[in-house]
Amino acid sequence: DGSQPLSAPLTVRAAIAAYKNDPERSGVAAKTRAAWDFRFRAIEELLGPDRLIGSIRREDVRACRDALMKMPANAPKHFPGRPLAEATLLGEKQGLPKLSAKSVILYVELISSLFKWLEREEMVARNPAQGLKGPPQPTEKPRRPLTVDEINALLTTTKPGEDGARPWAYWMVRIALLNGMRLGEIAGLAVKDVVKMEGVWVFRVRPNAYRDLKTVASRRDVPIHPLLLECGLLDLLNDGEPMRMLLQDAPPVAGTSNAAQKRLGRLVRASIADRRASYHSLRHNFRDALRAIGAPQDIAARLGGWSAQGNDAMEGYGSGHSLAMLNTWVRKIGYAEVEL
Repeated sequence: DGSQPLSAPLTVRAAIAAYKNDPERSGVAAKTRAAWDFRFRAIEELLGPDRLIGSIRREDVRACRDALMKMPANAPKHFPGRPLAEATLLGEKQGLPKLSAKSVILYVELISSLFKWLEREEMVARNPAQGLKGPPQPTEKPRRPLTVDEINALLTTTKPGEDGARPWAYWMVRIALLNGMRLGEIAGLAVKDVVKMEGVWVFRVRPNAYRDLKTVASRRDVPIHPLLLECGLLDLLNDGEPMRMLLQDAPPVAGTSNAAQKRLGRLVRASIADRRASYHSLRHNFRDALRAIGAPQDIAARLGGWSAQGNDAMEGYGSGHSLAMLNTWVRKIGYAEVEL
């Protein structure tokens, strides 16, 4: 009715800030938020930070997507401080690999999510990114478990040095194989996360200062496999401050660039040529090991931090399996012809 002044026009930069600060995103994990910041910086630059968000058209978001498809991977690392358009030209001249199709799709999904929210909040009249598709992903065979020879090769690569010291990678591989934990869950363990409860030594998988958790089901207590105890895992607790990282020499796990994941990837590539094999393959081996011993699905889900399939209402009743019961199944896990 003209009694209220019009609000100031919303720029691309202000619209992105409003999206990220919306209360419905207050519970977003720190790692996800860091990934947002990284991607939104590129989106903001390509769309124009000071351009009015209402002036963005379909051809603009399509041009943004096409520019991302030409952008070199890790552009800020290769060309710090350079505009993306310049980094793209330099990347082409140097023959650097471009962003993967999967990475471009993540950017496109973020653009679509932004405009969908802006439209819902009546900050734009329409969504110019509606139905926008990323590039087709190349057909890839799924990841697979490692063979016995591949497991032994990886175990050899990460064996103790001449001084007998066990590096962080030694424990990362063996904990993943015997307890099935995710990379971030292991690398982010603090000293206080290894405790004895009800007479059982366990890994307490909880969010901490080093990392968040992937899912609600990830929060769990995992009985430690006896072979890890025989290998001297508890020696890592000696004179340790409760909040200190359990694997002190492990790279940090926070942020979008996971140094631990990259280093472990290089160790896997040095041992195994097949690109379908990865550090994450050890979780596939762990799941197969649970099948081999006939572990019930709810036990497997609890140990691996997977969401149990079935009646969700029924699963919400009771306090769950005891540590003694879980420990009984963990102690049965083994791998024939694997030398730990």
